[in-house]
Amino acid sequence: MTTAEEIHDVRSLSLFEKTPKEITWKIFFYVPEAIDNIRMTSSLLRSRMDGYLNERGTVPYVLELRMTGAKPETRRLRKTLSKTAPPNMNNLYVCKWLEYDERFDKIDFVIRIPVDFMALFEHRLRVRSFPCDLVESKIWANVTDYFLQLDVKDDWNLISLRDVIGRHVNHACLRNCSETEELTAVNIVIDGIDINYLEYEVGTLTEQIGETLFAAVREHNIDRLILVVESYYKFDRVEFLLKMSELVNGLQLTQNFAHPKNPGVKHFFDSTDVYWADVIVNMLSRKLNILCIENQDYPEYLRNHAVEELMERLPALDKKLWFYATCDTYENLFSFMEKEHLVKIERNGLLHFLSVKHSSRINELPSNPE
Repeated sequence: MTTAEEIHDVRSLSLFEKTPKEITWKIFFYVPEAIDNIRMTSSLLRSRMDGYLNERGTVPYVLELRMTGAKPETRRLRKTLSKTAPPNMNNLYVCKWLEYDERFDKIDFVIRIPVDFMALFEHRLRVRSFPCDLVESKIWANVTDYFLQLDVKDDWNLISLRDVIGRHVNHACLRNCSETEELTAVNIVIDGIDINYLEYEVGTLTEQIGETLFAAVREHNIDRLILVVESYYKFDRVEFLLKMSELVNGLQLTQNFAHPKNPGVKHFFDSTDVYWADVIVNMLSRKLNILCIENQDYPEYLRNHAVEELMERLPALDKKLWFYATCDTYENLFSFMEKEHLVKIERNGLLHFLSVKHSSRINELPSNPE
């Protein structure tokens, strides 16, 4: 098919129109606010702009991508309704069922981009024929959040959304996405996308979810993993942590309160059968160099004798470490330098933390490095 660039007489083109495509694409990137004016200048520039917007890898502007599936209570209610539905359901029961059944098959997306790239993002939606009526937006100080909800089986729009997002996301967050249908939909959206930080919140960590995380880290070149977890079930958590420590530079682990469940389900960090000091040293002896553990409900997982062992062993690893973890209570706070690492016991609210940080990384944050 003949393109707009092919049918123009070179002699009639302006200097800007004669500029090589790669250079004009750079200009589009650095002055996105001029998109509308550029597209109206000539058919050639309009064609070139649309080609730029159609290219997946041209605009790495997505700061954050949040994907949220059905809440656990929604799943429980759906199962209860399906088991207890009477033969002749009344209208109220039918409405309740339809409300939760419809929500169960949806994923909520929030896409955060810099305000300067709003025009680019919205033009990409239109160029790729994405149904813009599904999208709402809210502008904050210097970023814009776009909100939409898609069915887990709506492959067409899931693929279109993937193409709009491009090939790079700084921070991706998954919540309540542990069912097969939800994970399949998420994989469609993030296929071929590099992700700096992946945040995954899950109730119960299983072997299947663990393998999914390993695959995601490899496929999306993930540098930092943020894992928020309540419990685990028939799962070797130590093996999981050691294996993940070979794949990522940073790992941030948060232990949420684990509600009482069946006997086979236990909270992730406990003090029953694992000596966590050995595990932590082993993790930081691998590729991993940033480790943050927040364990508000079970701080006794790391008792005083384990803390004192870590104070000695971590600085001796001959690495520039960043380590911060909830620990058992100390009567007195203190700090000292050991092999270029600042070792501290500090208090944050009612909790105590062990901090072991190389002198060059003292002000660094686990998910936002300097």
